[in-house]
Amino acid sequence: LINSITKTMFVMICRGLFEKHKGLFAFLIAASIERQSNLLSPEEWAFFLKPQAPLEEGAPVNPGAGWLDDKSWNALLAMDTDVATLAGLKQHVVDNIGAWEAFS
Repeated sequence: LINSITKTMFVMICRGLFEKHKGLFAFLIAASIERQSNLLSPEEWAFFLKPQAPLEEGAPVNPGAGWLDDKSWNALLAMDTDVATLAGLKQHVVDNIGAWEAFS
């Protein structure tokens, strides 16, 4: 019943949104469901809400400079240090740079 009501409300509200706003609305609904189910931790949610600080002096060099912009690399570095469930992400990207470039 809850899934049916959630889907109906989502469809009805999306009818009144501009196309460019539907993705954001879908993300907010999905994040809210994940938070209510304790599948999205407060730490992970806070990461999406706060702006990222600029790259610090001495930060690791972006290994994918041709396809990964500095803003994304900075976010990746912040995820690696600020979100416990994503610890080790930076090293994984560095170690598997070819696979990540193909994925992008």
